[in-house]
Amino acid sequence: MEGRPAATANHGALIQILGKKLRIYADYLTLTRQLKHAIAADDMARIDELTRQREDMMVLVNRMDRQIQIAPRDMEGEKKRSLIMEALDTVLRQIIESNNACETAATAKCEAVKRELLNSRRKGKAKSGYAVTAYRNPKFLDVRT
Repeated sequence: MEGRPAATANHGALIQILGKKLRIYADYLTLTRQLKHAIAADDMARIDELTRQREDMMVLVNRMDRQIQIAPRDMEGEKKRSLIMEALDTVLRQIIESNNACETAATAKCEAVKRELLNSRRKGKAKSGYAVTAYRNPKFLDVRT
């Protein structure tokens, strides 16, 4: 029975880590949704800031995953752990969905810029056909040595 309180304490630590991971996932989801709006608004400074914040959160989650893998488990806290894991899975699916929306928006922006550049290039070629004077080398370059 002496080992039992330590196991419960260890499982409590696991539950705390999982709870913290769930909070980070929720914050990550919020940042991802903000990122979608920043992409739509072409707010590059905000996009950069949100991307950096998300990367920092990914580092934290990776550390937590290593802690979770080595944390001992007991049957008493298993139900609570299962509930948190289900919540993590739900939020993770929302993150993936929101992240896919960000990728779609960013891809659409890139395609729009590409089309704009191509149209601009085509207009430039059309105008060059109407040039009146051709470029000549300056006279000082026409000297023979």
